[in-house]
Amino acid sequence: MKKLLLALALMAFLPLSAFALDFAAEIVDLDGSVTVTPKATAKPVPAKKGMKLSPGDTVETKSGAEAELLYDDGNVTRLDEETTLSIRQLSVEDDKSRQTVLDLAVGRVKNSVSKLANQKSKFEVHTKTAVAGVTGTPPWTVGAFGKPGGQQRVEVDLMPNGKAGAPTKGVFVRGTDAGGTTVNLSPGMRTTALPGAPPVSPIPISPARLQQLQTSMPITTTPEVQQEKKQELEKKIEKEVKTEEKSSSEEKKEEKKEEKKEEEAKKEDEKKEEKKEEAKKDEEKKTEEAKKEDPKKDEAKTEEVKKEEPKQEAKKEEPKKETKREEARKEETPKKSDTPKEAASLGAKIETPVMLGAAGGDTSTSKAGDAPPPPPVPLRTSSASMMEHLSNNVSVGSVGAGTQVSDTGDKIGASSLSGANQNALPAATRVRVMVNIINK
Repeated sequence: MKKLLLALALMAFLPLSAFALDFAAEIVDLDGSVTVTPKATAKPVPAKKGMKLSPGDTVETKSGAEAELLYDDGNVTRLDEETTLSIRQLSVEDDKSRQTVLDLAVGRVKNSVSKLANQKSKFEVHTKTAVAGVTGTPPWTVGAFGKPGGQQRVEVDLMPNGKAGAPTKGVFVRGTDAGGTTVNLSPGMRTTALPGAPPVSPIPISPARLQQLQTSMPITTTPEVQQEKKQELEKKIEKEVKTEEKSSSEEKKEEKKEEKKEEEAKKEDEKKEEKKEEAKKDEEKKTEEAKKEDPKKDEAKTEEVKKEEPKQEAKKEEPKKETKREEARKEETPKKSDTPKEAASLGAKIETPVMLGAAGGDTSTSKAGDAPPPPPVPLRTSSASMMEHLSNNVSVGSVGAGTQVSDTGDKIGASSLSGANQNALPAATRVRVMVNIINK
């Protein structure tokens, strides 16, 4: 896109077409001493027949010498003796107009100019005093008399055509006065211009002068040669135009390709920007959703913490409960005591210590003064066996033989073991069991 804009900007300062073709002149006749000073070297060299001349080159004739130039467009210029002529411009412009501009420093030239290609074409001879030009005329002469660069008198003569329908206006002369006054010459007329003054009104060429002009500076190039030369230039122009058109077409194709590439690149950039924008929106959306989810997550965490709190409390309480259970187990275990109140209850799961007397002793009927029984031997047996014995031999709930009621209401009973029950206890014939049954 930047390249296209730059090209358009340059076109604004350039002609619509870049077509331009320089053409040349050729020395076709020499008489006497003539030199050519090429623009490239700025050094005079002897002129030769067939030498090509280009814009910027200068031709100079010495005393008694003449030279004739044939231009590629078929027009002819004949230089009189002691004449210095420079070629300023020889070109075909983009509108196909032919531009021939000559600078006459001093001397006199005779020009044979065919009908110009179009209204924009020109053939002009410039002097310090005046400018003479044509639009297609019979031969005409321009003379600049005086020192080169100094005050000069310019004389312009338009030769009679000698044919019916000759143009009434064919040569113009423009002065160097402030207003740039211009006069037009018809065939057989002449004018004179002085420095800084307008050209004088045209007057007829005198017969003597006409005779002298016709015999001097005779043009040797035939009209046929001029026409041939003109056709060659036209073919060259057509070829250049086609080449230019082809080149222009190719350039346009290349420009279109470049434009297409630029357009595609622009579309790609737009797609990339769209993707970036979509990604940005997605990211923003995710961020918003995450913000919305955060409170829910916090609530869920809070709920989890709340649910975990009882568990944690339960875990903390577990050791305490275990301690209490341990204490309870310890409390449930019967302790050794001489008082019935300190004995274990019937419902306790304990290992009941049983005190056994000597064989044959009767612990339930011992009297005062009797010999003390042998020390009791502790015997550990299962709580189930002992409880079974107690349930079978101790009457609970009524006062029986040997059963007493304490001040607190507890019942204390004693029983003798039968022989059958004695067999259930190893190495014992009698046993005294103190049982404290507590009403709960």
